[in-house]
Amino acid sequence: MKIASTTLPQRIELLADGRTLYPWAKRIGVNKGSIEKVMKLDGGLSGETLACFHRTENVRTDWLLEGHGAPFYVSARTNDEDAAELLDEYLEEHWTITLVTDGRRLLIVLSQPGSFDVKDGKDSDGHQVMRRVEYTIVEVIAAPIGKATITRLKRGRKTFRVVTTTPERFSAIEKGNVGTYRLFEAPDAILSTDSIEEVDEQFFSRYLQPELFPATPDENALLGNYRTMTPENRLAVAQVANAMADYATTTKK
Repeated sequence: MKIASTTLPQRIELLADGRTLYPWAKRIGVNKGSIEKVMKLDGGLSGETLACFHRTENVRTDWLLEGHGAPFYVSARTNDEDAAELLDEYLEEHWTITLVTDGRRLLIVLSQPGSFDVKDGKDSDGHQVMRRVEYTIVEVIAAPIGKATITRLKRGRKTFRVVTTTPERFSAIEKGNVGTYRLFEAPDAILSTDSIEEVDEQFFSRYLQPELFPATPDENALLGNYRTMTPENRLAVAQVANAMADYATTTKK
């Protein structure tokens, strides 16, 4: 998904991703007047409308409003232990766990059904009518998955939903360039039901092998410094590093 040099209407069109604009907006709780205000009159998004986009599409509000960063939320962690701690928090609730792999790496996608109510006009007596919007709550954990995280995953589970995808699609999810629609709802959704199989816990053995490319002393020093930072500073460093990596890749083409 291209994100540079776009206007708000263009970002909404990108978010729609081929879906017919007004029916899609209505389905996610955004009325026609609100979407027309943005698309035709160059208006802004109300807090309620912004919340509808954020919830149903897992879109980052700073990207939608300003075009900054990646479009979709990803919980990125730089080490196995931090990923395991985050997973512990999520597993206190009931989530469907899907493991995404390119044959070498793992991503964890958590999902569960959600709903919220939106205003839907008034009845003949002038009373406010509410409408229920059903959607999929999505959380993506991107990290170097290892023994600690796998131990958390295996507690109480013998099989897992696993999707094997291409390295390009894997990287797109990892970088926050794939949202709820492309993950679950599109005709060619990456996590579509017919591409998911159950795999027993032996599947994890390949991800517990020794590192094929050991870190250099400089890389270890950088990692040590990173681990001493606050979560806010870690996020800032990760965003800068990802942006530099994307720039380097682009300039090589």
